[in-house]
Amino acid sequence: MTGPKETAWSDFLAALEEQEGPQGIDVLTAITAEVPGSAVASGRARLLDAVASGGRLWRFDEKVAALLDITREAARQLLDLLDTTAIWEHPMPGVSIYWVTGGPRVEGALCGFLRISPGMRFPEHEHLGDETVLVLQGGMLDPDTGTVVRPGEYDQRKIGTSHVVAVPEGGVDLLMLAVVFDGLSVHGIRITPKR
Repeated sequence: MTGPKETAWSDFLAALEEQEGPQGIDVLTAITAEVPGSAVASGRARLLDAVASGGRLWRFDEKVAALLDITREAARQLLDLLDTTAIWEHPMPGVSIYWVTGGPRVEGALCGFLRISPGMRFPEHEHLGDETVLVLQGGMLDPDTGTVVRPGEYDQRKIGTSHVVAVPEGGVDLLMLAVVFDGLSVHGIRITPKR
């Protein structure tokens, strides 16, 4: 599927490539400067492929669709909205939430995207049901174990468990999708799905 967005990106990247030379900068090489030599070409190809194939988070559409029990097209629409500032609620400093409704398999679950700023934490909370988190951007740090969950990876917690979600300093915002059956409890306040 091509459209104005993809064409504009293609034109933009073509213009960047034309600026190579003694007076210009090869921006695509600069982007992959930290990548070992043989991986630069494949990194450039992946970047061009990602731009041509849709939204910046579309690589997660299949996982988001499966987790929320929705179509891939609906998942892509949700993923495209995540860069829109107007959708987010801000319940605490450094934490934003965008609640969504999933399909029949996740009925009775809290479903939402969370954005947490670097160096910030989502406070300790207890799961009233099983939880599955999919990280889309940044890293989700478990301060107790030092484990970091990265983009495309899942973190699963069982009913009755509790933990803190932290974001490493100096990185990018953590962006994740959480599905928590029956809700959660934060400082004794129960957050449950609307029925």
